[in-house]
Amino acid sequence: MRDALLAKLSSDRAVRTDELLEATPLARSAENVAVVEALLLLSPEAERRETGWALAGRRREDRLLRAIREYADGSGKRIFRLSAALEGFPTHELPTADELSDLLPGDEFKLLPNGMIKRVKN
Repeated sequence: MRDALLAKLSSDRAVRTDELLEATPLARSAENVAVVEALLLLSPEAERRETGWALAGRRREDRLLRAIREYADGSGKRIFRLSAALEGFPTHELPTADELSDLLPGDEFKLLPNGMIKRVKN
């Protein structure tokens, strides 16, 4: 069942849990939704996003974007410092301003002056 769930995930778009449940032989119920979410939470290949589940990225860019999303979700701040979101990253992996402007999805985040990021949507 885990393989069927991971096959439905994409790194570009988050998939809702109820859509993933359709890929399993389980009936639609609150308990089975919890089973699907538990499997995905325990799978290092999957990550929780704001609107659902997606494949966890392994590339540097994916790790950077995941850290920014997790910081924005965890802190609840709409405007925050890039350095706060990426404080666990080694210096050689930090993005340049040009890389960051290419990396950030414009419909989700906006790069502000002085190393600040604004969350555009909640």
